[in-house]
Amino acid sequence: MHHLLTYIDTSGQAEALDRADAGPGYTCFGGPGFVGAREGLGGWAPGARPVAVPDGVGMLIPAGARLVLQVHYHNRTGDPVQELSRVGLRFARATVDKRLRVIPVLNQQFRIPAGEERWIVRASFTLPPIWRMHAIGVSPHMHLLGREMRLTATYPDGTSRSLIYIDDWDFHWQGSYTFREPVPLPGGTRIEVEAVYDNSPRNRRNPTIPPRDVGWGDATTDEMCIAFLRVTVDGERLGHQPAYAGIAAR
Repeated sequence: MHHLLTYIDTSGQAEALDRADAGPGYTCFGGPGFVGAREGLGGWAPGARPVAVPDGVGMLIPAGARLVLQVHYHNRTGDPVQELSRVGLRFARATVDKRLRVIPVLNQQFRIPAGEERWIVRASFTLPPIWRMHAIGVSPHMHLLGREMRLTATYPDGTSRSLIYIDDWDFHWQGSYTFREPVPLPGGTRIEVEAVYDNSPRNRRNPTIPPRDVGWGDATTDEMCIAFLRVTVDGERLGHQPAYAGIAAR
C-alpha cells in the first residue's frame, strides 16, 4: 500500500458513489472522488505509527458524517491480495479547547533529472503576521528517490530552529514525529523544507533503471516533497465537551 488518507463527508456523496460502484467501496485516484470533502483525520504511510495529540487538542467529526478512506494501492505483481486495513480512533474524554490543524509545506513544481545523485528541492511557507501558533509534530513525505529532508523554522528576528532532519530517508519506514514540547511559531515565521533526491542507477530503491526524469505525481514511481506540520492556534479556546468517550477500531 502506498498510503491511506481520510476525508470527512457531510454531503452524502460518498455513499452515492459507493452504491453506484459494484463491489466494496468505489474507484477513485488522487482524492476522495468528489468535490467539497471536509478536512480529514490525517493519513497513514508505510512505517507510520499512530499519532497522539496533547490533552485538550482534538479533531472534529460532525454528527452524522461519514469517514471516507482513500486507499492508494501499489501492487507490483498484479496478483490478487486481501485488504486488511483498519482505522483506530480515540475519542476525547475531556474538554477540547483547540483543534488540531495541519499546514502542508510543499513544492509541486520540480523535476529531478535522470542520473543526478544529489538533487535538492526546496519548499517554504511564511505564517501571516497575525498568526500565533505552536507546532506539536511533523510528518515528512517523499517517495523512493528521497534521501534526506530537513525542516527549519526561521523567526522574524532572524534566528532559526531545526524542526527535523532525516539523514537516511526510507519510503517504507516513514514516521509521524511528535515534539517533546510544542514549538512556538509566531506570526512571520518562515517554514523551510530542503529535500535531497538520488535519481542515479546507484540508488537501489530507484524504481526505474535506467533512470528517467521524475517530477511531482501521485504514483509511487513519481516523487513528492511535503512536510505536514501539525499545529494549534494559541488564542483558540473552544471549550467543547465530548459527546461521548471511548475507543473505536474497525
